[in-house]
Amino acid sequence: MGKFLWYPIGLTVISALATPLASAQQPVTSSPWSVGLGVVGSPSPYVGVDTQTTAFPLISYEGERFYWRGPMVGYRVLQERGYQFSVYAAVAPEKYDADESDNVAMRRLQDRDFSALAGVSMRFELAAGQLNARLGTDISGKHHGQRAEVNYEYPWQLLERQLVLTPSIGVAWQSDDFNQYYYGISGAESVRSGLPAYQVDSSTQYFVGASLMWRINAHWQTYLSGRWTKLDDTVSDSPMVEDSSELTSVLGISYHF
Repeated sequence: MGKFLWYPIGLTVISALATPLASAQQPVTSSPWSVGLGVVGSPSPYVGVDTQTTAFPLISYEGERFYWRGPMVGYRVLQERGYQFSVYAAVAPEKYDADESDNVAMRRLQDRDFSALAGVSMRFELAAGQLNARLGTDISGKHHGQRAEVNYEYPWQLLERQLVLTPSIGVAWQSDDFNQYYYGISGAESVRSGLPAYQVDSSTQYFVGASLMWRINAHWQTYLSGRWTKLDDTVSDSPMVEDSSELTSVLGISYHF
């Protein structure tokens, strides 16, 4: 399935996987603005929904304190040497459109919409690599749940800093309200679809990833990112879900003014 639009899942992946590109690793230019184009391939965990390959525009702004990275906006409240504390708001990437499933029972479930999260984030520059942490809660009224994530990444500067390889590893936690909205099945949905009712608990999910960024010149850069996530059993055991893990990849190019 291919689409061309402002698609939040693709932009969220870019924000999560390529955040270093928006800070110390970006080309040195006079403007905080950049634009570009990305393509994300992301298999849906939902039964009967095909892998989605999506092209989307990228627009970002990196000010001294305010930043805008696709579906995320934030403000750095504290900036000390080796430490940042920010507040942010962002679109969560999860979404289920019943019409996109080729499974008859799944098509009888209600849609699950995108939600918006707001919260705090921290970034620590370590002697080797950096540690990032984020906690957000629903502000859209969709599920009233929370999500937290901690990850470690280590940027390797190669070819006189023209090439940057950044492996990462982390863990994400999602509350039961968050998971129930996206992966649970209510009694009414069970009667309508024939699928068993399912109550989802909070989850802890582990992931590994890597990004490769190439500075073409002072303005242009291109990158490739990938992230593999092991779904928690409480999520993968849902009748709505057919996979125990998911792999997302992103290819993009951007121009810094």
